[in-house]
Amino acid sequence: MLEQIFLVKQDVEKYRMLTVIKSLPPREVNLSNISSRLQFTYQKTYNIFQALLEDFVEVAPDIDSSDTKIESIDFSKISIDTYRLYLVKNSVVFQAFNYGLTSANPSFESFSNDHFTSKSTLNRRMSKFRAFLKNFGLKISNSTLEIKGNEKNYTDLYKDVYTFFSNVDQNEFPGIYNAAELISKDLYQVLPSYISTIRQEDIIKVKVLIDPGNQAAEVVLRNIRTLGFVEVVPSDVFDDVDVLITSLDVLPLDIEKKKYPENLKVISWDISSTRPDYIWLLIQLNQIYVKKLKEKKIVIKRRRHFSFFV
Repeated sequence: MLEQIFLVKQDVEKYRMLTVIKSLPPREVNLSNISSRLQFTYQKTYNIFQALLEDFVEVAPDIDSSDTKIESIDFSKISIDTYRLYLVKNSVVFQAFNYGLTSANPSFESFSNDHFTSKSTLNRRMSKFRAFLKNFGLKISNSTLEIKGNEKNYTDLYKDVYTFFSNVDQNEFPGIYNAAELISKDLYQVLPSYISTIRQEDIIKVKVLIDPGNQAAEVVLRNIRTLGFVEVVPSDVFDDVDVLITSLDVLPLDIEKKKYPENLKVISWDISSTRPDYIWLLIQLNQIYVKKLKEKKIVIKRRRHFSFFV
């Protein structure tokens, strides 16, 4: 789980304690029982509980902070998903990760100073995160906190982080689910511009064919227009289209398909799609964009190779 990567030992212990508390029947919630299950000393369990109460002031204001006895606290007012998201968002490792991706001129030293931590301490806390990035063929810069590596692996990293943040029940916790989506979507949007400067000739042309009277058409357009590497083309354009997004009831006829380029990518769209489906649509568009960049590099490399022998 990513909480083991982003969180420091103290946060992991608080998270584990709440997990144990939520698994127990209310009548069995006491420090002795929790201490036994966590295999911590009673004093350590008590200290972790006090730290947990401090977090509740911010993440669960409905819980009475004056209740210092664990038996009197209503833990139904705080969910594990809510607390996990709170811990990760506030962890210095995740903030460093987000800072390196979103800042115009990131600096390891500036981030350390702003968070009142030494570079050596931050490096130590980021050791598991560095190992995690290595699994994707990526690494984090020691001077800027920017992520470096093979650009095709950014999507895999995004999907792994998105899966972590979206792994909550959207019906039971709609607020947390929506917040998770916003975090992952914000993270996603910076990836293409971070990978490389978006050139006009690299922009992918997208055409949307969905019943104009259907609200889904406007939602699809609003989402894909947030991407800097996408240009939406009019419905009467055929020869300059990279991607065709179409609902099942508006699929182009065979005679119309001949008007499009041979390498046209068709994405069928269900008008009843949910929010995670829209996120996945953005991922697919990103994959098409990255593929276009790779194919361009191959062409340039071949031209250079040919010119060498001419």
